[in-house]
Amino acid sequence: MTTLPPGTKALKTTVKIDGKEVEREVLVVPEGKELPRASRGDKEPSDPVRRMSERKELGVIFFTFLLLVIFITNVPLRGIWSIMLIIGTFTIVLIFALAGILDAILSWAYLLDVRINMGGYLFVSTVLFILWAFTVMVFDRRIYIVFTPGNFRVCTEIGAGEKVYDTMGLKLERQPSDIFRHWVLGLGAGDLIVKTSGATNETFDLYNVLWVDWKVQRIEEMLGKRKSAG
Repeated sequence: MTTLPPGTKALKTTVKIDGKEVEREVLVVPEGKELPRASRGDKEPSDPVRRMSERKELGVIFFTFLLLVIFITNVPLRGIWSIMLIIGTFTIVLIFALAGILDAILSWAYLLDVRINMGGYLFVSTVLFILWAFTVMVFDRRIYIVFTPGNFRVCTEIGAGEKVYDTMGLKLERQPSDIFRHWVLGLGAGDLIVKTSGATNETFDLYNVLWVDWKVQRIEEMLGKRKSAG
């Protein structure tokens, strides 16, 4: 891949290489224009050094999945809504296919040409991975609830102190799963609501809890042991 000045023409002509005249396909820049130089002051043009796939579909697929993940993680569709979205999507595709509209849509999509070199792929994916890793490994771990047989400690803000609550009358509410956000991307995560009892009852929302079903089971077992001991 290289950058060319406007007006560059592609020609098939005879050129002289190593003393021999051979027929080659060349790019001819307009008069007064130059090809890129490796550095300022170079008199000779530099050979192309950037590499990019000839397949335009790779960029389209990459950004399609990137936009899809952004949509899934920002628009929660729980329970029946996520199932309806899947069924609705397949239904619309089937209707378009039977009506002959799908071929026209695919032909329009074929005109979409998105190209990006390896540096672009690595830069976008690496930055997103670092942000994700920092959020999961650092940020999310500063917001937590620690359960013990008699009480539980809550920290809902980074840098804030812990608040201690009694487990008597504690209620756990497992939110319906979002198929895309929790099963596909979350690897079995889920949202959990914790409610305290008493006159000053409070509600704590924990989003994207890994292995949420197993953790709820452990908490319920712990609460059951306290009731038996009591």
